[in-house]
Amino acid sequence: MHESINEQQCIWKSGLVLSKDETKAEVIEYYGKREIKIRVSGRHKRDLMTIVTHELDKIHDSYQRLKYNKLIPCNCVTCKDSQEPHFYKLENLRNRLAKQKYDVECDLSLD
Repeated sequence: MHESINEQQCIWKSGLVLSKDETKAEVIEYYGKREIKIRVSGRHKRDLMTIVTHELDKIHDSYQRLKYNKLIPCNCVTCKDSQEPHFYKLENLRNRLAKQKYDVECDLSLD
């Protein structure tokens, strides 16, 4: 995705900022924690997030035994502005949607 690097200069050792269609995504690797965090802002957040996660999936799929979880932060009042929100596994949220279970309780705030 090198062509989408913001102003072709927003890149550093452990991350970068991508820019596409009035939307920006910050992608940072936390090597010691074995995490990659993505933050998206702008008009077309979902579109850019889909592109970034698709590219990460292609990288992950090239390693046969690699196991990983996609985590989605909670958006309750307590977690929304927290530096350490509760996270849900994406596969669990998708399973709930398929079963038409639209309410999920936060483990931190119990909301």
